[in-house]
Amino acid sequence: MNVLTAFKTVAVMLLCAVPGFLMIKARIIKSESISAFAKLLLYVCQPCLVVSALTGVEYSKKTAVDLLIVFTIILVSELLTTGVLVLVFRKKYAEARFRIYTVASCMGNVGFIGVPVIKALLPGNPEAVAFTAAASLALNVYGWTIASAVISGDRKYISVKKIILNPATVAIIVALPLFFTNTKIPGAVGEEVDLIGRFSTPLCMIVMGARLACSKFSDVFLKIGNYLTVALKQIVYPLSVLLILKLLPLDGSMKCAVYVIACCPVASMVLNFSELIGKGREEAAGVLLLGTTLSCLTLPLMILLI
Repeated sequence: MNVLTAFKTVAVMLLCAVPGFLMIKARIIKSESISAFAKLLLYVCQPCLVVSALTGVEYSKKTAVDLLIVFTIILVSELLTTGVLVLVFRKKYAEARFRIYTVASCMGNVGFIGVPVIKALLPGNPEAVAFTAAASLALNVYGWTIASAVISGDRKYISVKKIILNPATVAIIVALPLFFTNTKIPGAVGEEVDLIGRFSTPLCMIVMGARLACSKFSDVFLKIGNYLTVALKQIVYPLSVLLILKLLPLDGSMKCAVYVIACCPVASMVLNFSELIGKGREEAAGVLLLGTTLSCLTLPLMILLI
């Protein structure tokens, strides 16, 4: 795979964070406005991105099976990683930061960063882009169950209702009938859905830049725990997924797409869950911002292995 293409794609995405950073520093927008942009991203852009990914591929039995395989690989790898880290950190779980480190080590930004990178590395392969929707579903299932329980330290935060009634899953539920019937969203409506979906990545980076401007340098770049977590998520976790992929009889492009998904940096969902539960927000913001920044290096380097 083209490492230079991956580097350029991620670097351009990171440049989109500059406006958000500068607008906060110049006081053009207030820090309180970040949550509004994040909600726009979560409730409008992300669902459109998911619908666009699933409706952009022709249905076939093989494609449907492949989507199920991707969902299973990502979910199983997240569960295995969590299981190992729970054993490692269990005596330190009185501190919220170790609970954040656990879930951040396997939750990746598969939509906002994974989609443009896969499009750049595997052009003309809509099936590969559709795999991000399956990975997003796995991420949401994991997030509203295991991740919520780990971050909170309380099983009451596990919500089957929220697994179904969250923007990404609702978008998949809407898109699946269209996918199975090979129905395309007509005319201008379909173009609008695609356009809003494509806006997900730059808006995500603008929000990241704004959050970075509101964070202390030391909280992001001077904490060893942040670096260890990013190393787990963006180096160790992809290697474990690569090992699983090598054991499976899958075609080359599918393996590449799933591996790229695994290489994506720490997911913004980690911060969303910490804010929702009210624990570990500072640590979540730190690993999220550091992971996204370092993805310009880690993602291209990890691609050298495939």
